[in-house]
Amino acid sequence: ATPDTLKPLSYDVLMNMTAGFDFTENVSSDIYAAPKWGCRALQLPVTARSGARFNYNTLQYHLAGIALAERRGSDIASLLQKRVLGPMGITLDGWVKNSDGDVFTGSELRLHPRDMLRFGAVYLSDGRIDGQQLIPKEWSVKSRTPQRSDTGRDGIAYSYGWWLTKLAGQEVQFAEGYGGQAIVIAPDAGQVFVFTAPTGGLVTGAKHDARIAKLLSLTERLLQ
Repeated sequence: ATPDTLKPLSYDVLMNMTAGFDFTENVSSDIYAAPKWGCRALQLPVTARSGARFNYNTLQYHLAGIALAERRGSDIASLLQKRVLGPMGITLDGWVKNSDGDVFTGSELRLHPRDMLRFGAVYLSDGRIDGQQLIPKEWSVKSRTPQRSDTGRDGIAYSYGWWLTKLAGQEVQFAEGYGGQAIVIAPDAGQVFVFTAPTGGLVTGAKHDARIAKLLSLTERLLQ
């Protein structure tokens, strides 16, 4: 990247995993135990210029959540429940907070499979539910349009929390959670698939990847 293509730290950069922090998912997590861990995170060494390189880690979503909460004057859980999940008929069952009272925006969201299915169905309808445009159509489309191809995952791109790939010749998008949780949207088929997985104790990266590969293979068979 040239200097004029590099971006300042922003929601866009954080939500596309390109902030450039020296942080490894499920390895550097001890930072969350630090007092005022958000400030501590911003002191991390930078190994890439902002916007220049993809590095998946939920730290960036946690930071985006803190920034948004401060800007809107309310925690993310309350905002999401009131503005998005409530109208979907979904009730949050305790979103985990850290010692500073900040919601872990990038993880620990507890949803039942029926709630995951409902969320996916809203995106399948470009943000509409019961005749109401709950999520702006522009965002529904933009957030599932490839932003980064340098994900290190063969044939899988990334965009604002969604992974994007092709299954059975169709464009699909999936939101992937720790241990093998997933919401898969197949717009051409008009289908949404959801998966859950046991997460008691540590789930290794290899086991997580194997679970995701199996669920994508199963989805592909269902789409054929």
